[in-house]
Parts: sequence; C-alpha cells; structure tokens
Amino acid sequence: MIKGKRITRPNGLKAEDCAVIAQAAGKFKSSVQIIKQNHTVNAKSIMGLISLNIQKDEYIYLAVQGEDEQSAFKTVYALL
Repeated sequence: MIKGKRITRPNGLKAEDCAVIAQAAGKFKSSVQIIKQNHTVNAKSIMGLISLNIQKDEYIYLAVQGEDEQSAFKTVYALL
C-alpha cells in the first residue's frame, strides 16, 4: 500500500516528530517506509527519518507492506 502526502506542519518533521513516528511504526510487523524524491528510509529508524530533512509543503510517500499493513498505514499516515 502506497500513498502520498503533503507535509503541512509549519516546521516540517523535526526530531521529536520523527521519534514519535519511528516508535509508532516499530510496533508493527509490516515494512514501513517513507519515500522522499529518490530516497527511501525505514520509518522505524529515527535517524533515517531525520536524514530526509522533511520540510513544510514537501510531498512524501508512505509505503507499507506486510501482515498488519492496514493498521500500520493508518497509524503512521495520521502522524505525518
């Protein structure tokens, strides 16, 4: 399951946001990835998320695959 989203947070995704996303994604068995332009990172990795330097109004994709992908997708997408 893949879906795009434009980031609307005034400051983009900061370290605190990345930590919350990584912690939430880590609770699922599914593979959870964030894609920005040509870079793909594991959403369960705080450092991976921070390395994307996601800013306000940037468009990213959330890709989730696995046995609990519906729940994982809904949870992580809501945090973006």
